Amino acid sequence: MARRFEMVKPDDTLVSSRSGYEGFSWTVFFFGPIPMLCRGDFGIAAIVLVVGIIIGIPTFAVGSWIVWLIAAFVYNKMHMRKLEDAGFRKATLVLQQHKQEEQFREIRREPQFSHPVRNQASIQKSADNGVGPGLR
Repeated sequence: MARRFEMVKPDDTLVSSRSGYEGFSWTVFFFGPIPMLCRGDFGIAAIVLVVGIIIGIPTFAVGSWIVWLIAAFVYNKMHMRKLEDAGFRKATLVLQQHKQEEQFREIRREPQFSHPVRNQASIQKSADNGVGPGLR
């Protein structure tokens, strides 16, 4: 059974989202190139359809089922590779990278020391109150 992944393409202005699958494609096995057409993979669908017809005619459609079986094993991987080439990545990877960037920003952030003038003013104020510096 295929596992579904959300694929995102982060841009500066907009985030595009698509569904990607890994594993055996039951829809391709039972319906042939129709799921490929629905996902917009017209070239792959045309190849599977033409090869299925060429092999299926002399074998009384048994060859078409064999072509669809082979396509069912490899199609989801081909579709994921096509999405990755277009710049899409798994949403979990994008979230992990975002968390790592936030952690890196916090590490790089300089420690916030109090301003020397403020320290001097607090020392003077505590001296005026009769309390020694640092005992405030």
